[in-house]
Amino acid sequence: NEVKSLTFQYFKLCHYQMDYEGQRLCERLYQLLIASFTIIGFVAGWFTQSMKMMMIFFGIGFAISSAVCLPDWPFFNKNPVQWRDIKHAAATSKDPASSAKAAKKVKS
Repeated sequence: NEVKSLTFQYFKLCHYQMDYEGQRLCERLYQLLIASFTIIGFVAGWFTQSMKMMMIFFGIGFAISSAVCLPDWPFFNKNPVQWRDIKHAAATSKDPASSAKAAKKVKS
């Protein structure tokens, strides 16, 4: 029960929503981190002739990229999507029936 309340409090504090530019940045960071640590791990494993060393570097890269990319950090939401108002969207609709209904609602 205590774990449930702590989890709820954590998610209540971290309620950011990643925008489209943030998704692009997150994907690029993930690819860059994984590729970098894979190459470094391969080179380190080659010189030490150790598969274990290569897998350690890959695991460290995976852990770091997960810590950077999995949470919804605030810097992933620098360009939030601006949604239109419902009244404005209905008034500018190309469908005459929905425009007439919107006009009646605005008059009422």
